[in-house]
Order: sequence, then C-alpha cells, then structure tokens
Amino acid sequence: MLPASCTLGRCPSFCQPFGSCPRTFQASFQTSELDWPVSYTQRRNLRPAIRFHRSRVPHVGRRSSLSSIVAHVVAHVKHDPVCLVYHTGTLASFTGVLMKDILYLRLLSLFGSFCSLTFWATRRPIIWAPIFWGSIFGLANLKMILQILIERAAGQRASPEHRLIYEKHLTKSGMSLRQFLSLMKKARAITVPAGHRLRQASEVSKNFMLLLDGEVAASWGANMEIKRVIDGGHAGGWLGEMGFITRWTRGAARPAPQCVAELTTLTPCNLLVWEDADLRTVLDSDIELRRIMLLFLAETRFRRMLSRSRADEYLSLMKSVVLKGSNVSDIKRQVSREFRLKHNISPWEHEWIVNKLGWKADDWIRGSTSLDPRESAAVKLEARRRGPIAPEPGIILFNDYSSDFSELAPAYPAPFDDEKGVTWASLQHYMEAQKYIDDQLREEIRSLPDALALTGMAEEPRFAESVRPDWKDIQESTMRRALKWKFDQDPWCRMVLKSTGSQRLLFNTPDDYYWGAGGDAKGKNLLGSLLEELRDA
Repeated sequence: MLPASCTLGRCPSFCQPFGSCPRTFQASFQTSELDWPVSYTQRRNLRPAIRFHRSRVPHVGRRSSLSSIVAHVVAHVKHDPVCLVYHTGTLASFTGVLMKDILYLRLLSLFGSFCSLTFWATRRPIIWAPIFWGSIFGLANLKMILQILIERAAGQRASPEHRLIYEKHLTKSGMSLRQFLSLMKKARAITVPAGHRLRQASEVSKNFMLLLDGEVAASWGANMEIKRVIDGGHAGGWLGEMGFITRWTRGAARPAPQCVAELTTLTPCNLLVWEDADLRTVLDSDIELRRIMLLFLAETRFRRMLSRSRADEYLSLMKSVVLKGSNVSDIKRQVSREFRLKHNISPWEHEWIVNKLGWKADDWIRGSTSLDPRESAAVKLEARRRGPIAPEPGIILFNDYSSDFSELAPAYPAPFDDEKGVTWASLQHYMEAQKYIDDQLREEIRSLPDALALTGMAEEPRFAESVRPDWKDIQESTMRRALKWKFDQDPWCRMVLKSTGSQRLLFNTPDDYYWGAGGDAKGKNLLGSLLEELRDA
C-alpha cells in the first residue's frame, strides 16, 4: 500500500529519490504488501520499472517544454530547499579546481564537503556512506589548510637574510620555509679570517657547517694536497656533511669517525654552524624534516664525489691523450672540448688541470707551449699548492648536460607553443628551425624527438643551402621571444630560473663564444644575459 500522506510525487519517503510518484505505476509494481518507508534494497529493485514507465509522467517527459521543467525545478526546491545547499557546494568545489592558489582550492573544497554533509544528513532515511567519506575528505582538507597557513605565516616572519639563504641553498631540497626556520633557530653564525683551520685531519668533529660566502680549501692525501675549493657564492656550500651523516647512522653509542680532509679558509668566510646535539633535537621532533635533510645532504655528498671523479677522469684524459709533447692537435683539442661539455667542466677547473700538467692557459689556447722544464715544474708546483681555481662568486654554470640548472639550457625538453599555436619540443628545436627558409626542413626539425640530434643534422649540405641570409641579424630577437614563451608556459623551468636569484648565469660551452662563455669564460654569453634579463623583468 502507498502511504496515506502521498500526494502524487510529494512523498518524501519514496517519491523524492526518483523524482516521480510510484502511484502512477502501482499496477506494474504489485507492491501492496510493502512496508513503508521502503528500504534501500527495495528501492533498487523498483528502479528498472520506474525508468521504464518514466515517459508516462507528463512533468518529466522528454518533450516537456522549458516552462514545465522550470516549474518542476521550482516545485522541487520549495519542497526540499536543502538541495540548494548541495548544488552550491558542488559549484564551490568545481570553482576550487580552477584556482591557481592551493589555499583557495582547499578552502572551496572544504566548503563543498560541508555542504555535501549537510545535504546527506537531512535525507530520510540517512545514507551513511557519503557522510563518512565526506567527513574524511573534509578533515584532510582542514589539516592541509592549517599547514598552508602556518607555512605562509612563517614566510612572513622570515627575514630577508634568512629568505635569501633558503632560496639559494635549500629551495630544491623540498624543505618548507617553516622547517628551514626551525633549523635556523639552532644555527650559530660565525665569521673567520683567511687561513683559519676549520677541520684538521684525524680529529673527531661534532658539528657541520654551511658556507655563506668566502672560499674554503679541502686537502687530503699523503701530502695534504688541495683537491677542492668550496665557494660560498654557490649553492651546495656544505662542510662536514658526510661526517654528520655517518655519525647519525652510527648513533650516539658508537664512536664518531675521524675527519679525512683538512678544511682551511682561503678568504674571510661567514658560516652557519650546527652542533650535533642541537640538530638531533630538531630532526627528532620533525620526521619529515629529518628525511628531507638527510636525503639532501646525501645528495650533496654524491654530487661532490661525482664532480671529483669527473675532474680526475679529465686529468687522466689530458695527461694520457691530449698533452703529450709541446703541441696539441686540433683533434685532441676537440676531444677535450667534448669531454668538458658533457661533464660541465668549468673553464677555471680546466685551467687548473692544464696548470697541473705544466701548461699555462694561454699556451693551451695557442696549442703549444714554450716553457722550459724548470718553468713547467714551477707551474705544476703552484697549481698543487693553490688548488683548483674557484670561479668568481655568484656564478652559475649550466649547459645541456649539467646536473643542476639544465632547465635553463636550450636542449632541455620543455615543450611550448609559439604565436601560431605550433608546439615545439624544446628551445633548441625552435631556434634551429627558424634558421632555415625551407618549410619542409623546419617541419623535419620540429618532428625530431631529441634536440641533441640536431647537431649532426645541421651539418648536411641541404641545411646549409637553406640558411636565412638575415639570420645573424634576427637570431637575438628570436631567442628572446622563444625564451619568454618557454618560461611563461613551463612552471618548473620558471621556478628554476627564479631560484637563481641575482647570480650571474654562464652558459658553459667551450666551442660557443656567442651564446656561451667559450673555453676561457671570456665569450659573449648572450644566452646567459638574456636569461638574466628575463629573470629580472
């Protein structure tokens, strides 16, 4: 039997979930023995019959006029005003998806969850599944909103000096500004003069440091030869990171290891120092910060070992292949340039290795040396005493092969659209294609999957015959336009560019003295200049 309160589609216990009254289809259901209100299972069993006969109901028919549909919606809203709350929440959640600010997205999603909970809590009978999951999503959003607000409040409290340190040294670590400020509370700032010994070989240290500015020489080996110069003007100026990781993994119960290298300041230096006990307190209180910090220090150590390995390999290459006798052929010089490019060997590191072999930088450029054995020995001795030549402070070296900041290089795979809506796989694809007149050659270049394959293709005669006569006049403006498209359309590349701060960008290409710095860092470096111009705009 139908409930006595049924008034043709207005029964809240049965009709409302279907949008129509079962009284119209009573003969089809044979439901005289049903108990009201019906259960969820019973409603599911009745739905096929209702869908089958729905076309018989005038106010929900497929050919209903717009006015009848509006009248039906108005009547439904009057009967159940809470449905407006549900639709409002759904619209708010959809609007949040379109927001770029993550805080607004979370707030609108939380509002949508609240509206959904209100709607389902007023249904009769109550369906608990959407209430349960809506509560879970709402609580998760609330937690993330509080975390975002705390981090943004911490960002407002950060001083310009702290913010500069964070952006320079820890942006890529994944550490939040709030976590960085908790580290800074335990840091001790010190200033030391030139010639000060920060670490002595075989001593047991209980701290580690971050070099903010200045130069520190690292010496090890039987003769305590300077093997590395750490510059505070660059990211990654950590000192004693490997010892700290070893002490952390061993724990306080086991004895701390002895230092292998000796650290001596070459210039006046400013440093931040963390004692082991203080740092353990901070890291033990924040598991996520501990994970980020240990992984970041391990990655820093790995990069240094890789850089040293490449330098040793380059020294071996120069000693066994290139510098034999007093002359260097063009083929051997090309071997050296290719190695420097693929391993991002800086011009200063190249000069130091050349000096260690008894040559001067000018001799290498000429391809021959006129030094007698005594002068050559003096150059070698000075190179070993001085250690690697540090670049000028505040310089970032990058190229297509560099492990850091390769996003700035032309061959980095960052697709973008030009003014005609054509998609280019990289900046190198676009620049190389604009160089030629033939549209077929342009399309062939655009379809290449790898930008590094363009080098060999461009040497073919058919490409040389199609070069634009005005290319030298327009290549700078073309590069400037393409750089803007790339960094405007790729958020990650834009973030990497902004993270360079005010440092000088040097495109480290030994063969290119126009776009890059050349083999001696005296090239025009136009690509680096255009990137700095775009960054500071």
